[in-house]
Amino acid sequence: MATLRATLRANGHDLAMANKARVSAFAYVCMCNNAHSKFRDSHLSPRDWVVNRQLPPVETSMFCAVTLAEIPDSLSKKAVARFERACYLRPEFSSLGHVCFSP
Repeated sequence: MATLRATLRANGHDLAMANKARVSAFAYVCMCNNAHSKFRDSHLSPRDWVVNRQLPPVETSMFCAVTLAEIPDSLSKKAVARFERACYLRPEFSSLGHVCFSP
């Protein structure tokens, strides 16, 4: 957590040491490890190894990077624009989507 906080501070941000922040940071590490690392001596990532075939690559961003998140159809009537500034949290489990946070 200290390395993550130091990186965020270098960019003018900080991470609260609350339980929700820890859970989000560790979920990011776990999801990115499953998507980008290699399982044992194989050429497959852990998520590819589970289904025993190569899945489409997952594009991720740095934790808490400012991104543009598309507003879902369920909220589009309340929104002014199609996209909203948000912080990237992690790739979504078992999906091609991503989890972002917008205050």
